[in-house]
Amino acid sequence: MSIMYQWTDSERVVLLATFDGTWTWADFHTKVREMHAEIAALKHPVQMVLWHRVEYPLGNPLIHFNEAAKMQPANVSRVVVVVPGEKNVVRSFLMSLSSVVRKLYPTKSAVTIVQTLEEAERLLGRPLVVQQA
Repeated sequence: MSIMYQWTDSERVVLLATFDGTWTWADFHTKVREMHAEIAALKHPVQMVLWHRVEYPLGNPLIHFNEAAKMQPANVSRVVVVVPGEKNVVRSFLMSLSSVVRKLYPTKSAVTIVQTLEEAERLLGRPLVVQQA
């Protein structure tokens, strides 16, 4: 499985998930459950950054993103998805998906899609300390 996540700060305010290598939708759901459990155990708002460095597995992402959004803890204040600049089609698709999911779950955090980690840092107003595995 090539979905890894880490806190980027000692206060546990920003959780960064990196999607790299080969992964499946089953891997996605496993990691989402783990991340949501860690976030739900905290009392303060948490921002999530999802860094998609590789393509999605086969299958309809809407089903999987819908499930993730439905289970999102109440203290997730923002979700930022990083889709590299060369993946314009993927980014457009994700923007459409996020608006559908937002309509289904208006009380859940909005999703913002950016092209780089630097853009995510500017949006969050803090550096993302990425530890290499």
